[in-house]
Amino acid sequence: MAFTYLTIRSIFVVFVLSAFQSIKTVNCNSEDTCKGVLDNCCKYCDNQGQVLHKDDVCKSRNRKATFFDGNNINQYGIFYGPSPSLNTLTISLWTTVWYDDYYKNNAFVAMVSYADSQTHNAFVLIIRNSSLDIYIVGVKIQTGVNDLLDGKPHHLAVTWESSSGQINVYKDGMIRSTKVGGKSKSLKAGGQWVIGQDQDFVGGGFEKNDAFKGEIDFVYVWNEKLTSREIKFLAKNCNSELDGYIIAYDDFKFSKATNLRKPTCAKTF
Repeated sequence: MAFTYLTIRSIFVVFVLSAFQSIKTVNCNSEDTCKGVLDNCCKYCDNQGQVLHKDDVCKSRNRKATFFDGNNINQYGIFYGPSPSLNTLTISLWTTVWYDDYYKNNAFVAMVSYADSQTHNAFVLIIRNSSLDIYIVGVKIQTGVNDLLDGKPHHLAVTWESSSGQINVYKDGMIRSTKVGGKSKSLKAGGQWVIGQDQDFVGGGFEKNDAFKGEIDFVYVWNEKLTSREIKFLAKNCNSELDGYIIAYDDFKFSKATNLRKPTCAKTF
């Protein structure tokens, strides 16, 4: 009888300890190991307890997302800082877009654009006939991603490498498209990054029919190719940040006509 009691007690203790160890926590044992699996805040760790990004965090902040009305040239965000030459690129953002008559009638709507001395379509994320397309060094790439316009917040990321020309498109942390374009090409330095408008020349040439309609938030640019694990980390929470970016959302200056409001994605967490 005693053996049975001890056996049951041991099983119970093991069960409790196992349940406790599976609890997600925000404590890290050291710079190199983690206690539990962190999805939000502090350090983000994998299932083996290794720190994935020891300096990257999920910050609660009172930032404002940008909402664009479409059909105008007065609403935009622009980065005035120095833009380096890029042979490798990752861009990450949150967006919420509602499908309506605007997207039925407007075939070329720019979310984010980069124009340089080589071409005004050096890099452009566009919604064309309800699908996501990309221009890379002047060449249009059809991604086949056509389910963004549902009024829900989505994380969107695109990686590109000049050496192979490989372009990966991620939606909500999952890879959705792999294409090839811009092989052995580069984005020239000294261009301009713009949110919400297409550029017909560096820093301008906006046309109202190309203006974005919807919400864009937390735009970041890296001069490296982020891994799928890193992109999943960003897609877990709309406050997630990674080190190493060359352009941050806070670096963009938005026109006075641009609407600023609480991010839609923040309501989902």
